[in-house]
Amino acid sequence: MIMTIFDFKKFFKISLILSCLMLGYSCGKPQLAQEEDTTFSSSEVISIRPQKRSKSVQLFKLSSPPLLTVSKKDNGVIRIDERSKETLLKEQDAFLKAVKEIDPEVKVIYKYRMVLNAFALLVDPETQSKLSKLPYIKSSEKEGRFARAFINKTVNPQEGDDSENKFLNLKDKNSVRFINAHKVHENLKVTNSDGEEKAVRGQGMKVGIIDSGIDYTHSMLGGRGTIEAYKEVDPSLPSDQFPNQKVVGGIDLVGSAYNLSSSNPENRVPQPDQNPIDESGHGTHVAGTVAGIGDGTKTYSGVAPDASLHAIKVFGKSGSTGDTVVIAGLEYAADPNGDLNLDDQLDVVNLSLGGGFGEPHSLYREAVKNLVEGGTVVVASAGNAGHSPYIVGSPSTSDEAISVAASVDDMTHNIEFEASSFTGANGFSLLVEVVQGNISRPIGSNDSDPFELVYIKDNAEADRDFTEEEALLLKDKVAVVDRGKVSFIDKLKRAFKAGAKGALVVNNKPGSPIMMGGQGKVDFPAIMVSQSHGDVIKGEMEKGSVSLQFKADKKIIKSELIDTLTNFSSRGPRSIDSLIKPEITAPGEAIVSAFVGKGDLGVAFSGTSMSGPHIAGVMALLKQYRDGLSPKELKGILMNTAKTLKSKDKKVYPVSMQGAGRVQTYKAATTPLVVLPYGLSLGNILVESKKVGVKTLEVKNISQKVKTFKFNVEAPKGLEVVLPGNVSLKPGETKKVMVKFIYEAPKGDSDFEELSGFIFLVDSETKAEVSRVPFLGISQRVSRIGVKNVLIQSTSEADSQEAMVNLTLNNSGRNKGEALIFNFLGEDERKPIKDRNRLSKSDICDLQAAGYRIVNRNVSGQDAEYLQVGFKLYRPLTTWHHCELNVQIDSNGDDKADQELVGTRNVYVPGFSKIPNGFYSLLLNANKAREIRAGFERDIADRKPKASQNYQQALEGISLMKFYEQSTVGIVEVDLSLLKRNDQGKLAIKVSALHESRSAVEMDDYLSDHKTKWYEIDPSIQAMSYRGMPETIEVLPGKTIDLSLVRGEGSEPLMALFPQNRSNLSQTVKDNQFYIPKVDYVFE
Repeated sequence: MIMTIFDFKKFFKISLILSCLMLGYSCGKPQLAQEEDTTFSSSEVISIRPQKRSKSVQLFKLSSPPLLTVSKKDNGVIRIDERSKETLLKEQDAFLKAVKEIDPEVKVIYKYRMVLNAFALLVDPETQSKLSKLPYIKSSEKEGRFARAFINKTVNPQEGDDSENKFLNLKDKNSVRFINAHKVHENLKVTNSDGEEKAVRGQGMKVGIIDSGIDYTHSMLGGRGTIEAYKEVDPSLPSDQFPNQKVVGGIDLVGSAYNLSSSNPENRVPQPDQNPIDESGHGTHVAGTVAGIGDGTKTYSGVAPDASLHAIKVFGKSGSTGDTVVIAGLEYAADPNGDLNLDDQLDVVNLSLGGGFGEPHSLYREAVKNLVEGGTVVVASAGNAGHSPYIVGSPSTSDEAISVAASVDDMTHNIEFEASSFTGANGFSLLVEVVQGNISRPIGSNDSDPFELVYIKDNAEADRDFTEEEALLLKDKVAVVDRGKVSFIDKLKRAFKAGAKGALVVNNKPGSPIMMGGQGKVDFPAIMVSQSHGDVIKGEMEKGSVSLQFKADKKIIKSELIDTLTNFSSRGPRSIDSLIKPEITAPGEAIVSAFVGKGDLGVAFSGTSMSGPHIAGVMALLKQYRDGLSPKELKGILMNTAKTLKSKDKKVYPVSMQGAGRVQTYKAATTPLVVLPYGLSLGNILVESKKVGVKTLEVKNISQKVKTFKFNVEAPKGLEVVLPGNVSLKPGETKKVMVKFIYEAPKGDSDFEELSGFIFLVDSETKAEVSRVPFLGISQRVSRIGVKNVLIQSTSEADSQEAMVNLTLNNSGRNKGEALIFNFLGEDERKPIKDRNRLSKSDICDLQAAGYRIVNRNVSGQDAEYLQVGFKLYRPLTTWHHCELNVQIDSNGDDKADQELVGTRNVYVPGFSKIPNGFYSLLLNANKAREIRAGFERDIADRKPKASQNYQQALEGISLMKFYEQSTVGIVEVDLSLLKRNDQGKLAIKVSALHESRSAVEMDDYLSDHKTKWYEIDPSIQAMSYRGMPETIEVLPGKTIDLSLVRGEGSEPLMALFPQNRSNLSQTVKDNQFYIPKVDYVFE
């Protein structure tokens, strides 16, 4: 396992850290920087938890089913079962009566009856405990946080030092036309209740925007369209400008001051009101994309321009929100006026919010499921966390939600880029994309004059001031300087001081140029070019004069960017079970929509927050045109008709990045088929050699003609797909077909392989693609390693001390794997989820067993001993972001931890966000950590405006945490010399696995009886049961390995972990990754 040394200086020297990581160093106590972290901890580290438990919002779920789950469709109208409604109301009344009897001060924040049968209450810990024991309660849970969506890029319409409009050709080239929504508007019609034919533009569709509110004063959204109109609105009071003809309803569920991450506890409690005005801009932009009315110059109309909007405000002016608030938004969508009648139910809701590494189990997943099955389409953005596997965010990871990735469209500002032009002798000409920064004057329309380039070789990097002679050469010219030695701002200042009209910085390494940043600004233009372009320019300067025109007459057109994924779009699949997420892609790069508080202006934002509302608008159009289809079938035709996306080098993106592909609105609306399931999630596929899996597709003809089609497939190597033959369907007919998948174990260096592709349904006559179904699975190569025998070279246990031990491992399978040997600490019982239909409960961090060992390592020429603790969970993890591994150490016998060793992500613990992102073994001084936490809480109580917590000062040691993805095994470690022993020279420990989610069956899962007792281990050489274990043992297929260990004085048995062996998801069957071998005594 790799170890690391850290020299914590101001802001952490990350390059040094990375070097140490690669060199395999480890560390003692680091030197610490005074970096502040003002965020709340995302970690469950025990010593940094709140010490004074104050009132908090808790969600109490009652026993009766929510009303949407007992509703039925009657003559096309969804009706709630009256008997079930009566039962639920009586139960809720009885619960509230009991609540008031227990604590009259309890505040009811939200009441849920449609999507959940539950209450969100503001309670203190004692009351929460009492309420949880009431007979009405099915479960209770503290609310979790949803981050405010991060907008990756903003382009203002008047950017730069001139007033030119950066948004060109919006009438003819925009994201709505790009997805062919305009063809639906222009070519498709529906008949209204009066018998009139109307163009399909979203009429009669109600779309809820669960976001930061909507600026209903904006011209795109039914308002007067003036800045003054927005300024007239008091967010805390009703406004005569709301509702209007576009924003017909809504609610502010939180109030302006609300922020669940606030250090002020009062601001963490929602204060709902009736004015959902947007105070930050996100929801307004989203709303404009769904259903806004544009002018074709500053803005353009949304996807469903005649749909009506509901502003469901779940964010305050700044900060995060809670899942109880989001669920309240979903509750509003089911029944906006709260009369328990579904005649005003919203048709579509859009959620452009969430967090990374979304898992399957959560309360909002249950609420989303119930809302969708009740008839409302739920669209959610996939997230802006980039292309790391499994990072796709919740709530888009809810099964029924439509998870949306982001791509690039063909708008002018997305494919045409400002350029600079070089010209020289003998016809030399070069056009480069403008790459500037925030330290020079932005290039404007007045920068089109050419200036001669001058390169001072004796001061190539401008690491000193230019001499008077050099300054004469640079005066009224453009200085060419190389990157390196000094900061960009220092180079530019020296060129400016010398009288240059601008600067050209040449990169000093291969690759693309970068935007130049720093402190300060110089009043002339400056650009950077690549090293290769710089070499060409310098070569031409050797031949004669070369001039630079900062603002070229031409632009660089990059058509290859069209229909590529953005670099921020979050990648799937879903954590834990590898379900297909995201599922569809829509434009999300520099999307132009309503600019909050700016009257009639538009602004360009980038993010999956912008791609999601495109799909919300599309679903409004599809629901209007295909009103007989269920939300599941509507999602089917959306995904069935998508377009495959490819990267700039023409490689097809995997399904985990693009889902079914980019939306094609007109094709979705006019498709003759709906194929379900809309995606074949093959899950985590364990393969030793080869095996066959089977999936079923259901194909329905929704046209008025007989349809005959055949199947085609695009599949990766390592997967063979056996397709059915031709299928013919009469109008309205449905047929089921079987698809076989023949899996082969991965052949490369990795144990895992993503298997994704598409099954196509092709029209037998036209040969054109009619429908598609994406498929995705993660193939995992498994080993079959076991312990053949453990032979202690002694006549009996009585003679075994310091005896040699022969441990024989054998691999009877076809793939190599690892074996990890520990001294056994104990085994824990499984915490089963009795009701598997409870979507909100998770057992993914359920601890099965743990062990320890001492390993020797030579670090920088010195021998060192490390304590390693191996953890074995019951369920395999696709990624370890959800679980933390924890060892508490009590050195003075006061029943409180003095040290805490935790395996976690650095960003989860305040103060460690600047080190390279990853999983670490952190050794904290628990007493110091509690002291820091107490100070933080005092600052909050004293209302200090910049209360912060930073646990660097509590850090006593750090190294990497070792873990195995798609496995159940993780290891934390620490330099043994850093640990504090008790008076007997032993380590008193408590071992636990901590769940990051509030949905856990048990958030703190202690090993055996460690929750109430300290377990003592003696890590000295003689005292351990066994010593001499290698850090890891690789066992090749068909091979046997003999290891020699030494038996010590301890009584713990051996524990063997096999992280590449077969795991399973069963609640009753144990896997093959954990084994306690039987010991035999022999003497030869």
